[in-house]
Amino acid sequence: CLAHEPLYADYYEPAIDRIVTHLHPKFVNIDADEIRGFYRDSRMLRRFGSNAEAIAYWANRIQRMLAERDPSARLWIWDDMVSPFHNGGVADYQVHYGGRPGRMAEATEREWIDKSVIMDVWWYSDDWLSQMWRATEYFGDKGYDVLGSPWLDAGNIVSWSEMLVDREHALGGVETNWGTPYE
Repeated sequence: CLAHEPLYADYYEPAIDRIVTHLHPKFVNIDADEIRGFYRDSRMLRRFGSNAEAIAYWANRIQRMLAERDPSARLWIWDDMVSPFHNGGVADYQVHYGGRPGRMAEATEREWIDKSVIMDVWWYSDDWLSQMWRATEYFGDKGYDVLGSPWLDAGNIVSWSEMLVDREHALGGVETNWGTPYE
């Protein structure tokens, strides 16, 4: 539960301390993709007014922890839950998993998430080329740095490479490796 303060003191802070102290990363990925059943705990319901407020609180809190330990360290999250062109744009996405209705993309639409958080836009097929383009443009226009992530599909890798080259706010690509669907 993101509203449960011991989660930060007992889990996130010690982990971030160790990571920053020993690895000195510039980027720390804590995922946040395909979250299901979000915003259903009574503590969250009391503390936050929406799914979007809760995810923004979490991202900003983690980003602040990183910056307090190393001002150049940045949180990197998958974009899907805060993108209007992916899961975050679906008002009932959480309802199927016991969560409350509400578009989590509101967190970026209202610019509640700190601009130093890096958005990793992932689409694994050119069937989603318009969403790839629109999400990358959307986050860049909002002032977020972006990464593009393909998986397995050679054509999709080429499309991401062409889309990201010379684009303001594009940091590059991340080839994901989730195995193959044939394994």
